[in-house]
Amino acid sequence: MTKSGASGAKANRRRAQSAEDSKSAPESTEDSKSESETPGHGPARPRRTTPASGEVAVDSFRGFGPRAFELFVALEKHNHRDTFEAYRDVYEHDVRAPLTALLSEWAAERGGAVRLFRPHNSRRFRPDAPPYKTTCYGVVYEVPGDSVGWYAELSARGLYVARGFHDMARDQVRRLKAAVAEPSAFASLRRALDEAAELGASRTGEAAHTSPRARSADRTDGPNALVLGGKALAVGRTFAPSRALHTRRAASLAAEGWAAGDALARWLHAHVGPSEIPPEVRWGGGRRR
Repeated sequence: MTKSGASGAKANRRRAQSAEDSKSAPESTEDSKSESETPGHGPARPRRTTPASGEVAVDSFRGFGPRAFELFVALEKHNHRDTFEAYRDVYEHDVRAPLTALLSEWAAERGGAVRLFRPHNSRRFRPDAPPYKTTCYGVVYEVPGDSVGWYAELSARGLYVARGFHDMARDQVRRLKAAVAEPSAFASLRRALDEAAELGASRTGEAAHTSPRARSADRTDGPNALVLGGKALAVGRTFAPSRALHTRRAASLAAEGWAAGDALARWLHAHVGPSEIPPEVRWGGGRRR
């Protein structure tokens, strides 16, 4: 082989190795720093992004850190930058990393994706909002055969987990109203809510749905009481701060809480489903649709 032929062969081997390395590169993971979010209403446009530099690596879930709840107590007393910066390591290692690990394990078992939300409040629509949220929360979504997802939140009150829809779009509200107007569908919804209550879960957004008009129209919590005046239909459980939340036991508690909402999630998936309004239409221009 000539000298030029040997050089060409080496170059071909390098290109082949480079192509092989690119095929085996890991997929990007979820990060919340570039998210677009409507204040207080969860994900605006769920998407996968690459981790930011310096982000804490996701490890197996072993419980929340020993000072996890101190952060939220401190922010509720003094919500400003100095407080958060003083607890930044606590946020990264005791709160964010364990919550990401918990959701990642759940998503991996079901073929879904994870999204954790940023700690800062958006002041675009609420200029007087405090700079930092007093919760840290995330979701498991894009699970095949499920349009509802799994929600988890840490705060000074402990670990809260829920299933359901928090901020339905107008097409979802229309489908919900149509479904509860059908007697058999409404009866199955009532059974799902009763099952959740028996398992220790309570409805979220109940006050928004139960207006004086609804109570007068449906004194026994009929269809109108479920759909008038709000866009939320979800159930969840709160587990107060305890030693168990700082151990692997917290994953079992989260599973119990989510399981309480499974019947409701199945009903919502079958009768309401995801919004068919494109994200750029639903969330564009500063108005939710």
